[in-house]
Amino acid sequence: NALSTPEATFTANSVIAFKKGNVLNVQSKNAEMASIKAYDVQGRLVYTKSGINANDIALSDLRVQNGVLLLQVTSVEGATATVKVIY
Repeated sequence: NALSTPEATFTANSVIAFKKGNVLNVQSKNAEMASIKAYDVQGRLVYTKSGINANDIALSDLRVQNGVLLLQVTSVEGATATVKVIY
């Protein structure tokens, strides 16, 4: 049997989101991101960004109140991952 490396999967563990100043930074380890949607804790869509095509992005135009956000990140392959971030 030949040895091989496992395929990298796009999951919530492969997406990192953190706030630095007034900018929300989102980074993906395994795949390029195609779009990001941000939802508040009540389930309302408060932000959307598409056409990213990069492994990291700084969202400086996010205008929401401080609190918890759920980020739905979609990769260019169509896989989605949801992460929580305190903003």
